[in-house]
Amino acid sequence: MDDFEGTVENVGIRSTAIRTFYNSLVNVPNATFIKTPVDNMGKRAYRRYKSVLRVDYHTPPDLIESFLEGIRELVRNHPITRKDYFHIRLSDFSLSCLEILVYIFFETDDWTLELEGRERFFLDVVKLAETLGVQFAFPRQNVTNTREKMPEPILRT
Repeated sequence: MDDFEGTVENVGIRSTAIRTFYNSLVNVPNATFIKTPVDNMGKRAYRRYKSVLRVDYHTPPDLIESFLEGIRELVRNHPITRKDYFHIRLSDFSLSCLEILVYIFFETDDWTLELEGRERFFLDVVKLAETLGVQFAFPRQNVTNTREKMPEPILRT
């Protein structure tokens, strides 16, 4: 089966009409569904969100612990996050920052509500970081010229 996503509009005797997110209508022969697994994403009870927050290496350990616990509290108090299963953990030392894993679920089957929930959560995390004084890290690269200075060319006239 071709790789496409959309909403089922009609199930007929011979085919099923699916409206794609590009607003095109795809008719799939029903025989295709007999031999192909169908993942009905619209029937999920939870929508998973996974990301990494990057904080500056200069952040003191006590401040990192406060930030982690503050994010956990945001998850516990958010109106549509799953409370019984989530992970907010200091997860890695990268080249330029400390990485915090944010692994949460939104308890909704509606994409618009998920986006609204994410936005509220993100804004709350940014406000928490500002309140605590946590600085997010930005990717950076130091470039050092290791070549010796080349002599000036001699121009002869």
